[in-house]
Amino acid sequence: MKFTLFVMHVIMCLCQFAVKMSSGTRKVLQKGMPVCCYDCIRCAEGDISNITDSVTCVRCHPEFWSNERRDACVKKEAEFLSYEEIMGALLTAASLFGTCITAVVAFIFFRYRKTPIVRANNSELSFLLLFSLTLCFLCSLTFIGRPQICPACCDTQHSASPLSSVSLCSGETIVVLMAFRATLPGSNMMKWFGPAQQKLTVLGFTLIQSTVMSLLRPLLLVLLMGKGDSVCRLQGSALNRLNCSKMVTLLLEAFFPFAQGRITMSSTQRWPEQGWALLHLLLVASFSQAEEPVCTQRGDPEIPQMFKDGDIMLGGIFSFHSSWKNRRDSYMDKPLPLQCTSLNFRGFQFAQAMLFAVEEINNSTDLLPGISLGYRIYDSCGSIAKSVRVALAFANGNEVVSQPSEVPCTRPAQVQAIMGRSSSPCMAMATAIGPFHIPMISHFATCACLSDKSKYPSFLRTIPSDYYQSRALAQLVKHFGWTWVGAIRTNDDYGNNGMATFTETAQQLGICLEYSVSFFRTDPPDKIQKIIDIIKASTSKVIIAFLSHMDLDVILHEFSHHNLTGYQWVGSEGWIFDSQTATVDKHHILDGAIGLSIPKAHVSGMREFMLDVRPLNVSSNEMFTTFYETSSSQSFIKKSKECTGREDLTEVQNSFTDMSLMPIFNNVYKGVYAAAHALHFILSCNKTCNTKVQLDPFTILQHIRTIQFKTKEGEEVYFNENGDPAAKYEIINWKPRENEFVEFVTVGLYDASLPANKQLHLQNETITWTQNSQQVKYSKITVVANYSLFVSL
Repeated sequence: MKFTLFVMHVIMCLCQFAVKMSSGTRKVLQKGMPVCCYDCIRCAEGDISNITDSVTCVRCHPEFWSNERRDACVKKEAEFLSYEEIMGALLTAASLFGTCITAVVAFIFFRYRKTPIVRANNSELSFLLLFSLTLCFLCSLTFIGRPQICPACCDTQHSASPLSSVSLCSGETIVVLMAFRATLPGSNMMKWFGPAQQKLTVLGFTLIQSTVMSLLRPLLLVLLMGKGDSVCRLQGSALNRLNCSKMVTLLLEAFFPFAQGRITMSSTQRWPEQGWALLHLLLVASFSQAEEPVCTQRGDPEIPQMFKDGDIMLGGIFSFHSSWKNRRDSYMDKPLPLQCTSLNFRGFQFAQAMLFAVEEINNSTDLLPGISLGYRIYDSCGSIAKSVRVALAFANGNEVVSQPSEVPCTRPAQVQAIMGRSSSPCMAMATAIGPFHIPMISHFATCACLSDKSKYPSFLRTIPSDYYQSRALAQLVKHFGWTWVGAIRTNDDYGNNGMATFTETAQQLGICLEYSVSFFRTDPPDKIQKIIDIIKASTSKVIIAFLSHMDLDVILHEFSHHNLTGYQWVGSEGWIFDSQTATVDKHHILDGAIGLSIPKAHVSGMREFMLDVRPLNVSSNEMFTTFYETSSSQSFIKKSKECTGREDLTEVQNSFTDMSLMPIFNNVYKGVYAAAHALHFILSCNKTCNTKVQLDPFTILQHIRTIQFKTKEGEEVYFNENGDPAAKYEIINWKPRENEFVEFVTVGLYDASLPANKQLHLQNETITWTQNSQQVKYSKITVVANYSLFVSL
């Protein structure tokens, strides 16, 4: 009985696959059982066994691989990407396209290598980066085609390009990132990371990667031979997505492509796991960056020149200064703040007009009862860049941040509406704040381009568009029979767009331009001198001046210096009604000028309020002191007298106390009231307002567009579909009077809403022409033709 049981046990211990799998397996003794009891284990990939009851499996030669039965070694099939395959053709095309694009960019950088924008991007590093990118694009071509027969050639083919291009690109990229971080506000890294250190960094990263690649290449070969488990066990817990040796192999394969010729897996089997490996690294990199603060302030905060807190805040941007000191940026250090110069009383007047409207609304029981309006008013110094900085401060806060904040950077708008400036600054600001839908209402931006709501969706204005003014000027020139004229314009959006529309209309009316020149008040003297030379050499005696009053002051100085007189000036609203320009014109160059102006207006109480300078002393005593010293020609420092803020300016005669620009002040006034009426409707105000309503800039913008109201003087205010008001102009003529005084006399009207033949209405008998003449200046093309003939003879 015992013998029978023993026989049955032996039969149970026999290998159940001994007959079916006599080869391709190895036997393994069972622990705790007799030696006759064993299991049959299938040989691993790359190992074979071609004898029965083999204890071990034999490893195939590196050039061979085991077959499916694991009983024979077969030669590996060479798998490679050919040019005939779709993937190979696409990779080749992408490589060549990237190479061409990089070469074109390198050529452009070399062509303009001396320009500030290229120098600001560190031209040497840029050229090195472009060269590295070119090698990277060409590197992919080394992986297309059958590998070389000799192992050394194969290694060279797949390792030279990554060594020469990938290392350069990665090292240069790190250098560029460090350079940009060094230029952040408050960073002193640039002192320790100059050009020499940057070049050494590129060389150092290249040497480091070359060394790492040389050291890891034998390890990679060991891993690919299946002998790398002892290396991986130390970090097996961290790599729980894939098997340790396979994970390391895939990572090395991803970053050292020269091993591709030795990998035995097909591309379709290898790519998903390789993707997981790269994704793992990307996640590690992203989580390491997530430790940075959520929100930090970039740059210095903008400090308002005038500030008053309120339930609802309005913003204002005006030019308290008209220019700034020139500076030379080295593009190595943080630029210094603008140093504003040339105090501009017009900016103070516009700010006073805004303050007057705000105070009047706050004291009203009919409009926004129980709601106080506050304001933040900034000085732009006439700079577009500074205007954009202020606009962004309006959109997303401007407080000084002493330490990084954990709160999100997305915040509500700091103001519900902005009172803007002239054309070019408004274009830049409207572009910056357009996505935030913050209403921007300008009193002085006339460029027709701002009527494009696809580009400037949140922009509105209380002054007519130059679309109508330019055509009105052309009709005015045609009316007096001037067919041969010259033109000069401010080199900004106001002047360039306005003159372009005038030129187009003039051509339709048969008017020819002998010259059309542009300049800006900060241009170098040699450029302005060229303009003077052009005008001197011209034969036309009529000058169309599409200028701002600040640019015209520069031209007048040059005309006086060269004693250029006898020209008939035709002006735009930017200067034709400006008494400050008349004061500057000591040589009566502009006498008899004619042009378009905003219709006269009167706002009761505004003049008295504007001459009361106490509101100017609310926020900035230093600016107020400068203002008062300039306006009264007194110096409190020299006289050791304090500026109290209660000084009386009613007896002072200067451009600040001059109220000739009351129509423009009225535009500021109407802009503030337009925002107030929209807020009144949104808050459902009657005797009280619903303060629980959450104000949204987009909602306010929509209501301002459709608002229609009358001012206390009975003037109707509304905006058309482009955010523009009705186009009406007065035709102004400069009449010289005694005591060097110039009187602005209205000699006609222009109303764009009337039929074409009735839009222009003039009183010719009351017009005074240049040099105090009563006869129209003769400027026709026939004169030029005769002159040209005389010169040729």
